[in-house]
Amino acid sequence: MAYLKIWFGVMICIIFHHDVVRAQITYFDQDYSNAASVSNTSLGFDSYIQTMTSSYNLGNGSLELLREKNGDASQTSGLVRAVRTTSFSPNPETLYIQMTFYARDLFNDIAAPNGLYFYIGEGFNAGNNSIPSNSLMFARISLSFTLNYFVVHDLAKNVSSVPISNLQPVTITWVLNNSNASVPYKFPENVSIANHLVGPQKYDVWVNNDLLVDEVAAYPAPNTGVNAFSFNKLSNFEIRYNNGFGAIVFQDIKIRNIDGILPVYFQQFSAVLFNQQVNLNWTMETRQEPILNYTIQRSKNGSDFEVINQLKVLGGNDFSWTDISPMQGLNYYRIFATNSKGLVLAQSKLKVVENQASSNGSNYVYPNPASRAVLNLNSAHSQHIVLYTSNGTLIPTTTVPDVQTQITQIYPKQLLQPGIYVLQFYQEQVLQRLSVLVE
Repeated sequence: MAYLKIWFGVMICIIFHHDVVRAQITYFDQDYSNAASVSNTSLGFDSYIQTMTSSYNLGNGSLELLREKNGDASQTSGLVRAVRTTSFSPNPETLYIQMTFYARDLFNDIAAPNGLYFYIGEGFNAGNNSIPSNSLMFARISLSFTLNYFVVHDLAKNVSSVPISNLQPVTITWVLNNSNASVPYKFPENVSIANHLVGPQKYDVWVNNDLLVDEVAAYPAPNTGVNAFSFNKLSNFEIRYNNGFGAIVFQDIKIRNIDGILPVYFQQFSAVLFNQQVNLNWTMETRQEPILNYTIQRSKNGSDFEVINQLKVLGGNDFSWTDISPMQGLNYYRIFATNSKGLVLAQSKLKVVENQASSNGSNYVYPNPASRAVLNLNSAHSQHIVLYTSNGTLIPTTTVPDVQTQITQIYPKQLLQPGIYVLQFYQEQVLQRLSVLVE
């Protein structure tokens, strides 16, 4: 991995963290208020394509992509594309893409799904207006339009954000990993230590501060035989507007590699209930910075934690510890790694386990109040799971059971609005209903 090499023509940002030097590479950085910056194709788009009544405009401190209705009913309104076909250099294994934009004058008397696409891949061709083939694609997301608003849509998971209205700025953060190992990253970027992880050949999408999708397999999925791994799969970028009417106005687009060269991070962390005890297992990735202690914390509600053990490190990367007396009901666990000065170097993800025997098998949705993006049901064996609003409107969902942890994750197709919801399911042929508060 070429993290510490200096390449000519590439912006390098040197960051010091616990005496470790990290280099973050900027591949794309358009300051639309600066004409010289926009004309610098080494750090921006190298081609703009417009057809029929679709067009682009560089000016007034923005990039505007516009589709207008064609007055000739026999003709389409065409498309407009902003394309980076020159391969990013040095070749990225990871990308951290941030785009801030808003919609203006959206007009769709009918829905326009996937009106605008964002593509990441390789071998893109500015002279060919066909959609890049699956074999060239690493990932794609889109904007879907209706009258006066749009949603951010992940095509792989078929999940959409909350509606975003005309003139309301939104920031998409797209985190992509084409390496062969999980990579930690910080979101938001001003936190002191990495708090998220994206797996190999996977990506995350954030819409403002909401996690839309987490660790989605690259498109098409790796190891399927459809598309072999490619070292250059993060080398090209395209925005394509080909459906719906109105203007999408980009104020800022920045593409960097993930700032993930950390001295310490959690490579994996699991918490599994077995015989009324909870087995914690974790693996650390360490670079130069020595870890001396692991502090294990537990909570009954996911917010108020207590220290239940401290382990002194004697060497190695794989660790385990067993909580022989978990609390009744829900148990939330997290681990902090600290150095000789007591400074926190890394924090694990949060894991939750229910002590089913002591809670008499009762069902929970947790946390409650729940996230707008996912609901966690403490049973992996429930059937016919459906989610309703308080007035009985069905919410489309996708359910993912995990037999090992006895948890079913329920993903709404769109982020839930704050309010009361009813989760209905069958367990051992008995109908169950739970009220869920979403904040």
